[in-house]
Amino acid sequence: MRKRSKYKPRPVLTDPVAYVVESSTLLVDHGTYVIDWKLKLHVAMEMLVKGIAKKPHMDAVVAARNITEGLMVTLGGTDVDGTLTRSGAALMDVCERANAGKGTTLRAPEMQALRDMMALHDELVDVVTVGQMEKAMAYIKKEIKAGKASVLKEVV
Repeated sequence: MRKRSKYKPRPVLTDPVAYVVESSTLLVDHGTYVIDWKLKLHVAMEMLVKGIAKKPHMDAVVAARNITEGLMVTLGGTDVDGTLTRSGAALMDVCERANAGKGTTLRAPEMQALRDMMALHDELVDVVTVGQMEKAMAYIKKEIKAGKASVLKEVV
């Protein structure tokens, strides 16, 4: 049997200077990426408010919440008014109702919690750099891989 080596090579950057420069530029300066992302999120939120949201819409809103949480943690922000907690509970409740066959219609507190979360998300995405977004994404992936993330049930 062949011995398994503990050595695992790290990825090598082909242009480290370009990587550093790109990491320090604002995310909004990268073409239409941010605009397309926000448009997708706001369409998903509109479908959710109307009560006709499907799985792709719910996935987009959950991704927005995860990105917001990742940015808050990696930037050292605090959730003073409980926006992330309220939005997470709202998403869990909506998914439970959808799985019970009662649709994805939002109640007033859930709608307000998700609107607050979307406003916070939009504010954060407008001011972060590419490097900060990469750190937030790495944090999110680490939390999911560690099993610390709450799992939403499948929206039917």
